[in-house]
Amino acid sequence: MVCIKCGKKIVDDDAILCPNCGAKIVRDKKDVLQHNEVPADQGQVREMLGQKKKRKVPPLVEIIVVAFFLASIAFGSIAGIMNGVQNKDKCRFNKCEYERVEGGEYCKKHTCEVDGCLNSKGRNNHYCDSHKCKDYYCENLRIEGGEYCIEHTCVVQGCFKEVEENTNRCSDHAVDMREMMGSSSFGFSKNSIGKVYFSFNATNRTGKTIKAVRFNVYFADGNDEDIADEETGSVFFSVEIVGPFGPGDRIRLNKKLIGQCKDLKRIDIEYIEVEYQDGSIDIGEYMYYCLEE
Repeated sequence: MVCIKCGKKIVDDDAILCPNCGAKIVRDKKDVLQHNEVPADQGQVREMLGQKKKRKVPPLVEIIVVAFFLASIAFGSIAGIMNGVQNKDKCRFNKCEYERVEGGEYCKKHTCEVDGCLNSKGRNNHYCDSHKCKDYYCENLRIEGGEYCIEHTCVVQGCFKEVEENTNRCSDHAVDMREMMGSSSFGFSKNSIGKVYFSFNATNRTGKTIKAVRFNVYFADGNDEDIADEETGSVFFSVEIVGPFGPGDRIRLNKKLIGQCKDLKRIDIEYIEVEYQDGSIDIGEYMYYCLEE
């Protein structure tokens, strides 16, 4: 037996007072509540009595909590279903909120503009990858039966290959523009105030009548860097020589004023466009240059 006040063990089972502190010895747990020396900790008292008390939640509160819990689940399910329905009708394009076109997965804005095609168009393009020109930087529509637009498809009938740079023909059908223009030559001169005069001399060896010859003349300084015209700010000038020029005729341009640039040291021609009387056109690299005379 143990004293409930000082906690010392009491050997004498018949003792009435604790020999250590003098407190009355309690043998029945129910007597603890009537004793003057009841422990301050109510939890200890409940343990001793075996009557640990539990808080009871009012029935109405329990009903409200359960109802709220079930309502939350139901609302979440309904919201998920509604969200699924909304997403089903929403354009699949990233972050687009518009409604899909009938039968497709994208809105009108993001659907390929080819009639009957429901594919997504590329960013900043009008067509999907299946209808857009295969050239990476081109946004035009492919020609029927080919993979490139009319601008990037070889002009030779029945050929659908990609054109070479600065030409309108593929590598298989490329033409030698220097040969077509015969023994071409050109040059330029400047006067005291920097006025630039351009001359061109060639022979028509195409076998057809030429309606016009067109090309761009580029300006450069002594370090072969682009240099701008002093009046227009442009680094190149478009030049056209109008015919007609029959097979074997001379194609001449004599000292045409094309700009003003005191520091001009070199001019270049990268490619030439030849338009024939029958409406066909050939474009090809020329890659000629001349230095100051």
